[in-house]
Amino acid sequence: TEQWVALTTAQAAALTSDQVRSMQTAQLRALETRDVAALGTSSIRALSTDQIASGLGTAQIAALGTAQIVALTTDQISRAFSTDQVVALGVAQAAALTSDHMRVLSTDQLHALEARDFAALSTAAVRALSTTQLRQALTTDQVVALSIAQAAALTSDQLQSLTTTQLRAMEARDVAALSTDATPSLTTEQIQYGLSTAQVAALSTAQIAAFGTQQVRALSTDQVVALTTLQAKALGTDAVRALSTDQLRAMETRDVAALGTDQIQALGTDQVHNGLSTAQVEGLGTDQVAALTTDQIAKGLTTDQVVALSTAQVHALSTDQVQALGTAQVRALETRDVAVLTTEQVQALTTDQLHDGLSSDAIATWSTAQWQALTTDQIPVLRTDQIRVLDAAHVASLGTDQVQAMTTAQIDQGLSTDAIVALGTAQWAALNSDQIGALATDQLRAMETRDIAILSTAQIQGLTTDQLAYGLTTIAIVVWNTDQISALGTDQIRSGLGTDQ
Repeated sequence: TEQWVALTTAQAAALTSDQVRSMQTAQLRALETRDVAALGTSSIRALSTDQIASGLGTAQIAALGTAQIVALTTDQISRAFSTDQVVALGVAQAAALTSDHMRVLSTDQLHALEARDFAALSTAAVRALSTTQLRQALTTDQVVALSIAQAAALTSDQLQSLTTTQLRAMEARDVAALSTDATPSLTTEQIQYGLSTAQVAALSTAQIAAFGTQQVRALSTDQVVALTTLQAKALGTDAVRALSTDQLRAMETRDVAALGTDQIQALGTDQVHNGLSTAQVEGLGTDQVAALTTDQIAKGLTTDQVVALSTAQVHALSTDQVQALGTAQVRALETRDVAVLTTEQVQALTTDQLHDGLSSDAIATWSTAQWQALTTDQIPVLRTDQIRVLDAAHVASLGTDQVQAMTTAQIDQGLSTDAIVALGTAQWAALNSDQIGALATDQLRAMETRDIAILSTAQIQGLTTDQLAYGLTTIAIVVWNTDQISALGTDQIRSGLGTDQ
């Protein structure tokens, strides 16, 4: 052994494979570390597993060059290297380990790698590790030590094999580096118990977009809260549809407001009804509101959510969306929101919505243009208290077809004397005999003389005896021409006209 100790580096380098192979373990152990480092790669490869296991000390292992490490056979690595020898490896030596070397490492050997050495492994070496090696041998320190490049190199199977403890140990930046090919392999258990909120927040939009519906469904409400606006926007429509109502409600208002119109349309009616808070609804953009389907509106929106809508949001509703509102939803609209309905929206209101949904206070906010937008089908369903809010300007703006569409009850109980005064001659001319006959005496008394003068013979024949006796003054009768007088029936003359008339 003293002679082996005395070998020079040059002499050690000159040793042949056969000579090295013939050395006893004691002789091998006697070599200076510098001499071991000088051995040729063929000599290193010639070492038996017994020579490595019993003949090379940890200091000699630590002295091996990277070329010598590369030269080691898989048998030498798997059968000869002790955990102490693995611990002795330096960073450069670890970096020199090949994919073949990594595949044959036992769980004990892999476990023995220092974290700094593990971080030095090539991406190919990391990718070569089996799922069993990763799951059973990888320490949390080694996981923490993973480089971004190593994390990015993990395959789907490797990622899926990690325990929740190992996954939680990963740096957020490493989680963000996982490939979009690997990310979809995360199990629901890994997502629920392995990913922290910080790790979830670190995921790229591409990774989020790669999530399957089951993975999205596995996110806790805390993890959903952690999502950034960009991440929320990156969710696929199927992923959005997979969100539970609790998850949806947990989303930040700003994140819901960032969802695309296609994502909004992907929401189920139950998600809209039970998942969206009033604050989230209030935060929706007008384009998002305009994107809501009629089913989402009719079956999804609650009255509280309708109350939360802003005037701009209500203004953005299409005519189909307006028609989809139930009477309770229409009733929930703020007065200020009813006031901003466009003429197209007003015209789209169903008869049920008008009659059962709108209060007289709400309809009182309408402009003349909005009243003019009402169709002849809509006018007759208005309640008398709704008609009663018409002021002179509104009445004067109504078209003759709208006036003609009024019911006798609307005329009798809805129109005030001021409204009667505001009716123009064309509007009076449009009234049929039944409508004329429904006028109260005080309403008739409020008629302008010029309007009485243009009543048709049919309208005059529609006047009741009470209307003639108590509603028309002698001055009013005087303006009638002979044809109008001739139109009066015998009952009207006998029981209706007074002596002064």
